[in-house]
Amino acid sequence: MLGFVSGDREAYHFLADQFGAMMDELNRRRDECIQLRTLLATRSRGVAHIANESYGGDPNILNEDGELEMAYKTQKDLNKWVTIAAGHVTNCLNEN
Repeated sequence: MLGFVSGDREAYHFLADQFGAMMDELNRRRDECIQLRTLLATRSRGVAHIANESYGGDPNILNEDGELEMAYKTQKDLNKWVTIAAGHVTNCLNEN
């Protein structure tokens, strides 16, 4: 079995350091995604509570001018965008 040559050791340590840095970055981004999802869920619940207080819980008043449908479509588009962005980040991390 052949031993490491000096240049091989340096290359090995360089690659190991790079791998460690990439794993740290992956973990940081994973934690960031979890925090962002938690924040989004918390804000969504907060907005629902504000709407309920503002309109007294009467869905007919809330949707009399179509704002409920517009809010739903906006939230749906935002969720789609966040999912796509998270997918791109995941793909980039998996490629590196």
